[in-house]
Amino acid sequence: MLTAPSLTPSTSTERRSEPRLRYSWQMYFQHPEDGRMEQGRTLDLSRSGAAFTTGCDSRLWPGKELLLRMTHPMVLGESFSVLEVRRAAEVLRVDPYNGDCNRVAVRLTTPLDYDPASDA
Repeated sequence: MLTAPSLTPSTSTERRSEPRLRYSWQMYFQHPEDGRMEQGRTLDLSRSGAAFTTGCDSRLWPGKELLLRMTHPMVLGESFSVLEVRRAAEVLRVDPYNGDCNRVAVRLTTPLDYDPASDA
């Protein structure tokens, strides 16, 4: 399902100082210690971090290292493209979300060299 990106400020407690590209696309994360791959749904992406949802059965905790693979929309002038991001990340928070899944906030180990919210 393709949803339009949003740059609307969040009404919840804002912890990041960077603007976020808010969108809802499927993404994947890998556990480096055993290679196990899981899927989630992206909530937002900034130059240095991301948030996504995943099932309550995912074994994630603050400090855990992950490998992320996600795509995001990019609009430059009249042109639309889909960019792929592959980055190592560290889990910052895992919070219950909508009763049946978790919201996970991560810091990218290597920040993006562009701002997905401003350049979108």
